[in-house]
Amino acid sequence: MIPYVETRIPTEELSIFRKIEGVVSRLPSVDLGTDEEGNKMVLSCHILARAVAKVFGLEYVDGFYHQGFEHTWLMTKSRNIIDVYPVATVGGPIMMDMSVVFSPAHYLYKRERLGRGFGQNSFKRAVRRVTREIRRNTE
Repeated sequence: MIPYVETRIPTEELSIFRKIEGVVSRLPSVDLGTDEEGNKMVLSCHILARAVAKVFGLEYVDGFYHQGFEHTWLMTKSRNIIDVYPVATVGGPIMMDMSVVFSPAHYLYKRERLGRGFGQNSFKRAVRRVTREIRRNTE
């Protein structure tokens, strides 16, 4: 069965999504070290989206999912969303069509600048470690 939404998304974007899906599903737990306060770092959507964006040449977007959940996702060339680490969801990544005005994605994903310490050395290190692991899994 081919879902209707797949007929609306460019083939090249579906291909990239399938590759991302495979890489994320095979991604092992990565030791991200500790933050500046000595707390163990945990993989977040912010880290994973930035790493996947680097490897696959996509744009990452910071903002909010629904109302009040800080989140980061990917945007394709034709502005469709790839959510590599969906909020409160088992499974993923997921892809959402943004080509139609009535897509629920327009209401769920809101771009906004977040000030969550993304410039900290520990955060940048975590992105580099996850990026390295993703590259290993795409070769």
